[in-house]
Amino acid sequence: MASLNLPEAFARLPRLDSQKLALATGFLALAAMALAVWDVTGGTLATSSRLTLLAFIGSGIGIVLHRADFGFAGGFRALVEHRDVSAFKAHALMLLILSLIALPLLSMGEIFGQRLVGVVTPVGVSFVLGALIFGIGMQIGGGCASGTLYGLGSGDIRLGLTLAGFVAGSTLAASQMDFWWSLPKTGAVTLLQSTSLVNALAIQVGMITLFWGIMHLVGRRCTDPNGLQSPQNWPLVWGAIGLALLNGAVLIVSGQPWGEAPAMALWGSKIVAWFGVDVLWWDYWARPGFDRQIEQNVLFDSVSVLNISIVIGALIAAAATGQFRFRAPPGLAVWVGALLGGLMMGYGARLTNGCNIGAYVSGVGTGAISGWAWLALAIAGSYAGVKLRPVFGLPRQARTDGTGC
Repeated sequence: MASLNLPEAFARLPRLDSQKLALATGFLALAAMALAVWDVTGGTLATSSRLTLLAFIGSGIGIVLHRADFGFAGGFRALVEHRDVSAFKAHALMLLILSLIALPLLSMGEIFGQRLVGVVTPVGVSFVLGALIFGIGMQIGGGCASGTLYGLGSGDIRLGLTLAGFVAGSTLAASQMDFWWSLPKTGAVTLLQSTSLVNALAIQVGMITLFWGIMHLVGRRCTDPNGLQSPQNWPLVWGAIGLALLNGAVLIVSGQPWGEAPAMALWGSKIVAWFGVDVLWWDYWARPGFDRQIEQNVLFDSVSVLNISIVIGALIAAAATGQFRFRAPPGLAVWVGALLGGLMMGYGARLTNGCNIGAYVSGVGTGAISGWAWLALAIAGSYAGVKLRPVFGLPRQARTDGTGC
């Protein structure tokens, strides 16, 4: 009887495919997320069904973000560096579709018993400063808010530090909002509060068309409709359509459009509360109804459910296409930039009541004039941020994605 050679025996075993393992992990995580939401909410049909559905919508957002490489930091960088407006033309399509969905819904006030609210944000000193800070931060941090989530899901370990910085910056800002709210500001202006639905739609379509036209003129030297996007990805147009439809679904199911930044302040505040800080004394959490978020399980929070699910969806998309891999760029400066950029984005997002999604995309898409102000200010901030990228060991070449550093 021949002796058994254990090394040879193990070598003959089928090798575990890392992409299949990551894909299985993603599906298991999504199932666990849905079950956890149902369990935490006590199986109350309305609440449990709504939050469970949001988990699947969030994973869909993560899949679309990854497959279309649809981000914002790279798109802003492409604009200021090379006049490549591919990302912004896709944004215009996304904003148009979202507006056609969201404005009629918001004019109804509710649907299926769910109250609907849009973005209502005043513009003032804190808003201006916050948008500028966010624009700088997303260039040195490695991605915007959505880019951080889907990049982390695809295996970019550095973005874990960016996310940690985002949470810390949001929490710090939340503790100081009594000061920022005291500064001069204008009243919040939205189209639906100012005019009829028909007029609001006409104005919105006109403004988005003008936005597209300006981008077309600014980027007249760029002839590639997908800019510097990788051919492995979906066309940006597909990403724009998918994200607009999913944002509309978020509005219907949760009662508010897609946002990401509020959850970061919640997570950080819960952490410091665990260490004994009485966050309920902060003006940010002293607002009616907000104190309940601190006391409840985080899975009661629809924005938290969406954020976690976006990471899971990106993991599924990356693994399904053989693109999942852990990445950790060398050099201390890159990691310092990730943390600092995250801190700046988190702090800036609280001052503007949202990030590139909540303040810009969902802001413009629901007719909030503040969304356009955020866009202009974030572009200015990105210009400064791009100049700072070499300090943190990051190249300045532009891509249309949110995590291409």
